[in-house]
Amino acid sequence: MSVSPQELAATLLRRASARREADAKDQDECLREVARTIATLRGELGFGRAWLIGSLAWGGFGVRSDVDIVVEKADTPVANALADAIGDATGRNVDVLVLGSLPPGFQKRVLEEGRHVP
Repeated sequence: MSVSPQELAATLLRRASARREADAKDQDECLREVARTIATLRGELGFGRAWLIGSLAWGGFGVRSDVDIVVEKADTPVANALADAIGDATGRNVDVLVLGSLPPGFQKRVLEEGRHVP
């Protein structure tokens, strides 16, 4: 049985649409877990504000995406504990950077374009 070019195109479009929907659902779920974990641990670990950067904040989030976060008023052990907790909650690799340790241009981009996590 042969498939027409139109049938093939329609199948590929349906698959792409389904993948985008699944990625959007994963992104929403990941965002909820990140926000919940940050809210839970902020007082316990004593860090300041937090921002999402990377694909979770700026688009392109997918199956292989990690979570990139910048926090203020944190040291390395706090950043590592937060990364571990968010990784456990989301099942993803997590990078937590400390705002004060970033180059000034990167700090500026985080403050202007990062997605603040309340």
